[in-house]
Amino acid sequence: MSFWPRPVVFVAALAAAVSLHAQSTHPREPEWSVDATLGGFATGNRAAVTHWLTRNGYGAPEPQHCGFNPLLQAECDPPVPYPKVSGSQIVGWTLGIRHVVSDQVSVEVLAASEQSGTAIGRCDDAATPRDPRCTNRFMTLDFGGASLGSLGMWRGRRLRLGAGPALLLANWAMEPAHLAGIWLDARYGPERIPVFVHAQYRFYQSASFAPSEHFTRFHPQTLFLGMGVTIGFDESQP
Repeated sequence: MSFWPRPVVFVAALAAAVSLHAQSTHPREPEWSVDATLGGFATGNRAAVTHWLTRNGYGAPEPQHCGFNPLLQAECDPPVPYPKVSGSQIVGWTLGIRHVVSDQVSVEVLAASEQSGTAIGRCDDAATPRDPRCTNRFMTLDFGGASLGSLGMWRGRRLRLGAGPALLLANWAMEPAHLAGIWLDARYGPERIPVFVHAQYRFYQSASFAPSEHFTRFHPQTLFLGMGVTIGFDESQP
């Protein structure tokens, strides 16, 4: 499987738009800036982990249970769907330090939160034939962590695009725990007002749980959307 995600094509198309903006004269930027964004996960580790559980036989619903009410009428509870997720937050953040190299180019180092929570999958241990991966009826997976990235940024008039390597520092039982990846970053905002709309796509190398037991691998990926603010510092000023 190719490591490069399809959104690279999308970013390449956006780069053409940036080249048009770049023809205009830009206001001078501070040499150093701190960029902070608060937003949410349009998709995150929650989706990746639950899809992985389903693909590996741990998406079997709890069968309905039937009984009788006080009037001796048959009643059945609906099936309980799996996987189930608890403690999974939507809100996330990024924090970066950016250095201007030229009028259109800058570099940035960022830290970011990653979606966390607990996922519980259920397999059908009464099935015939039985899935060999179904050694326990329930599988509980905690997921979470943080990530670091280093981006090369290209600035247009109002649009800024970036891409670069990243590292997911995950807190889970997957192998490997820490995953290399790539971030694609887009920001749009007024030239003279230090706020911007922020979209960031994160794609990491594959991981698995107990590969020797024939569990498949998956690629954690995140789409983060938010609003950010920039605080500039210029060393050239007295």
